[in-house]
Amino acid sequence: MVTRIYNIKSILTWNPQKNNLLEIKNPEILLLNDKIIEINTKVENAENNIDAKNNVLTPGFIDSHTHPIFVGNRSKEFLLRASGKTYQEIATQGGGIVSSIKGVRQSSFDDLYDLSKINVKNIYKNGTTLLEAKSGYGLTFNDEIKSLAVIKLLNNNLPIEIIPTFLGAHAFPIEFLNNKDEYVRIICEEMIPEIAEQKLAEFCDVFCEKGYFDVI
Repeated sequence: MVTRIYNIKSILTWNPQKNNLLEIKNPEILLLNDKIIEINTKVENAENNIDAKNNVLTPGFIDSHTHPIFVGNRSKEFLLRASGKTYQEIATQGGGIVSSIKGVRQSSFDDLYDLSKINVKNIYKNGTTLLEAKSGYGLTFNDEIKSLAVIKLLNNNLPIEIIPTFLGAHAFPIEFLNNKDEYVRIICEEMIPEIAEQKLAEFCDVFCEKGYFDVI
C-alpha cells in the first residue's frame, strides 16, 4: 500500500555527517508497504493519506537497557535513593532486585505476560520503537525461561522490536546465598545451554556490582 503523510510541521532527526540535529520543515512523506521511499516538500497522492496535524515527527527512540518483565513496583526505593540510601543499603533492607523475585516466581506465564504487556505498551506509546529487554527477576531455571518466553511473545505480538537479553546473573537468590558457586554453575551449565537451544535471547548479561557479581 502507498501511504502519504502530510501536514507535517517538521522532521527532526540526527545528521551523522555534521554530528548535529537536522530539521526538515514542512515536508511530506511517501511510504510503500510501511517503508519510507520519499521525503519532499510535496509527494504524489496515495491511496492512504495521513494528516500529521502539524506535529513534529522524529525517528523512534532506542532504549538499550530495560527490565519490563516484573510484577508490582519498587517506587518507594526512589525516595530512599533520594534520601541518600545506597543501592546496597536498600538491598540489605529487603529491597532491590531480590524484592522483585517473589512476584515473578508466583505469577503464571499468562499473568506475567499480561502485566509485562502493559509495561511495554507504555514504553512504545512514549516513542520507543527498539527496546532491549532483560530477564533477571526469576533467578531459577524455570522462571528465567518463563521471563524470556514472555519477551519473545511480546516481540511477536506488539508493534515494537524487542532485543532479549538473559540476565540470570542479576543477583544471588536467597536459597543460594550460602552456595554461590552452585548458582553460577546452574547459570553456566543449565540455563545458558537451554536458552541458546530455544533461541530465547540474543545477549547474556551480568550485573557487576559490589555484593553481586564481579569479573574475576
